[in-house]
Amino acid sequence: MKYKCIEKDCNNSVSKRGNRCKSCANESERNPYWKDGVTKKQHFCKICSNEISLSSYYRNQLCKVCSHKNHIVTEETREKIAKKVSTTSKNHKVSQETRKKISEGNKGKKCLEETREKISESLKGKTSSFKNKHHTEETIEYLRKINTGKLNPGYIDGRSYFPYPSEFNNILKEKICQRDDYICQLCGMTEEEHLELYNARLTVHHIGYDKKDSREDRLITLCFKCNASVNFQRWSHFKYFMLILSEKGVNYERVEKSV
Repeated sequence: MKYKCIEKDCNNSVSKRGNRCKSCANESERNPYWKDGVTKKQHFCKICSNEISLSSYYRNQLCKVCSHKNHIVTEETREKIAKKVSTTSKNHKVSQETRKKISEGNKGKKCLEETREKISESLKGKTSSFKNKHHTEETIEYLRKINTGKLNPGYIDGRSYFPYPSEFNNILKEKICQRDDYICQLCGMTEEEHLELYNARLTVHHIGYDKKDSREDRLITLCFKCNASVNFQRWSHFKYFMLILSEKGVNYERVEKSV
């Protein structure tokens, strides 16, 4: 049998006689959160002025977003989180299928300039965790096995094993450096700076990545660092160097994409 609420102007049904319904039981002074009529008011965040619940109002008068921003994590909690993450990451193994999906999903994506600036600002003044450390002999041998021969990502038909021709001598190198004003054509480092930093002269790079091709329109002056970096994204570097040589008035034959 159902009964009606005790309060006047309320037709809600209750389970027992002499009881109030939920809405009437928590109304005004009967509400456990009642304090000088506060329950009847709307509550807003102190910082962003967004509407908040009564419980968050009595907690810190902040919304979830602002409370998360102003929340300070102690060193003890950070250590606990780091331990949990380290244990879970060790036991967690990513399958090859998921790795392929991640690589396919990241193809063609480029990092925005804003994110690059944020990353560079966050890394300013920080040193790498591997500083003043050295690999063990086991890891060195493992890395050699991975990066030798055809397993190396820069391997192309074993070109690195081919010897340089006799035409590529010091006289030709001096001629190319003189043409380029003894300056690295990628970063702008002078030969004096190169001698101070590396105790060696500037290098001469084969634009077409072919040791046998020692024509002057296929050679350019680079520093040690740039000469190592141009082994990646070869076709883009090839086109860039060709533009530099064309601005200098060097005549070169048109070639197809073979680098």
